[in-house]
Parts: sequence; C-alpha cells; structure tokens
Amino acid sequence: MNEPRSPQRVVEAIYAAFADDDLPGIRRLLADDLQWRQAASAVPAAGVDGRGADAFVERVIQPIRTDWDGFTEQVDELHVAGDVVTATGTYHGTHRATGRRLTAEFCHLWTVQDGVVHRFRQYTDTAAFAHAMG
Repeated sequence: MNEPRSPQRVVEAIYAAFADDDLPGIRRLLADDLQWRQAASAVPAAGVDGRGADAFVERVIQPIRTDWDGFTEQVDELHVAGDVVTATGTYHGTHRATGRRLTAEFCHLWTVQDGVVHRFRQYTDTAAFAHAMG
C-alpha cells in the first residue's frame, strides 16, 4: 500500500484511520520520536508533553477507545501552511462511566515531515470534557 506523503494527505489518512479504529494505520503515520501535547485538564493525558508514537497511542488513543462510546472527530476544516496542517472540528461521544454526551470543539496542529507526523498539539473545550466525565 502506498502511504500518503503530502502533509494534508497524511493528516486526512490519520483521521480516516481513527474513524475506522485502525490503530496500526494511525501508528504508521507517526514518527517514532513524535512530540505531542494534549490540552490541559480533563482529557486523556491532560496537559502532557509527550514523546513517542507508542506513548501517544497508549496514553491518548487507547483511553478514548476504552472510556468513550461512539467517540468521533468531525473535521470541519483543514488548513495547510508548508509542513503544518491545522484541523478544526468537533468531538462527539458518550462517556461510559457517566453516560453523559460530549460535544467539544477542537483545533489540532500537525507538523508533517517526510510523510509522517513529527509534532501534534491539541486545543479543545476542556470544560465540556470535564462535564461529560462528571
């Protein structure tokens, strides 16, 4: 299979893999030394400055799969500036422990080089996460 190479195609492929629950597909598109930061407060790996693709999958993606039902990332816009792709959209899901629905806007910044993501930064409505998580 040919992997996407342009920054926009790489990010589109990550969102498609997330929607398909394809962890190996996500992992393939992340640099081994990925630098990542989650929004502070109430989201998986909140406020963490992380390093490593495997840690990102284990600390961010896996908790979403175990703690939420029907969790989706609805991407509304992608903007590309060189190696940086900005995605804006809305998270949706139901927290399993509380049964509360989540609707929270997000902004993701992806830095893509050589066909893989080297840096990821998340901004989101952490109050909406806190409310859904009870």
